[in-house]
Amino acid sequence: MQGETEDQDEAMQIDGRPALRDPEDCAPYLGLQRGRIAVQALMSTFLDAGQMWAEEAATGRLLEGAYPHVQFRKFTTSEEARNGADWLWWWIDHTGTSFGMLVQAKILKRRGGGWHIDFGYRRRATQPTQVHRLFVTAEKFGVPAVYILYCGDRIYRAGLDCGSSVHPDGHCRERERAGVTILTAVVTDWLLPLAGATAAAKAFHESTPLEDIADPDRPQSFLRPLGKVSPEVSQFMLRPQDGARQVAKDLLEPVHRIRRSQFSAALLDRVESTDDALFHDLPADRGHFGVPYIPHILGGLRRTAPGYVENIILGRTPPAWVTDSVEGIVVIRLPR
Repeated sequence: MQGETEDQDEAMQIDGRPALRDPEDCAPYLGLQRGRIAVQALMSTFLDAGQMWAEEAATGRLLEGAYPHVQFRKFTTSEEARNGADWLWWWIDHTGTSFGMLVQAKILKRRGGGWHIDFGYRRRATQPTQVHRLFVTAEKFGVPAVYILYCGDRIYRAGLDCGSSVHPDGHCRERERAGVTILTAVVTDWLLPLAGATAAAKAFHESTPLEDIADPDRPQSFLRPLGKVSPEVSQFMLRPQDGARQVAKDLLEPVHRIRRSQFSAALLDRVESTDDALFHDLPADRGHFGVPYIPHILGGLRRTAPGYVENIILGRTPPAWVTDSVEGIVVIRLPR
């Protein structure tokens, strides 16, 4: 088989080492790791057959492999083309703090001698792009727009060059756990007009292995605020976080790092959040991004999960405005 060889007990390991903490503490991490291994097997099977896997099939295999530590409820696929949205993911920790994100799946594809991810897809030339619809739907739910990238195995990625001087030896394409990665649409939307033909490789470089954002022992960066922020937001950015807060911070980190490299002053305007938001009075700075990036991402942090998420947990059907807008909902309970 072309795929990467996985030890039978990989789902109980982190980077080849025994999993830290009690396994129950790492349950979401281990569930997503099993899901990634299952997706890698699917992708490798298709590659061996000289074919390309489908996004929907990969997502199904991911969620199936991650269950029961990752719960999910599928609704319908009829709205995907209009909304550009696949699944609504909610992370809920032991304090009740929750973080939501609107996730769309994309495939890292070889195209000639280069690489391509169809971020700018549109059904017709006169219609908005799929990423535009993704942002619109994300705003409707008050959560960030996010991509999960299905990136094949190491042999498939052997010719990928992200162009970064951070690892000129090709480390990026050979990363562990990089068969399934995650990245906010804020970054991909910024990359498209700037990077052109290299946008896919650069998006892969900026993405994070999906399971890593559920790793409670993953080292966290100190994000030095640009401009003036409230004391609570400053503490969030500068100090280690856990639970749903850690997931949000992990998604913010690459966006903040890119923003620090942009030569423009941070705006001092503020954005007010919804009543149930964890943070209020967030900076409206956009940098060179299409949206105010901190409110867009941290707006997904809530003091409690929305009612439609409670419907899922209790086995009830959410209201039609939810089920008609997304293909399904994923609920991940983060342990103490």
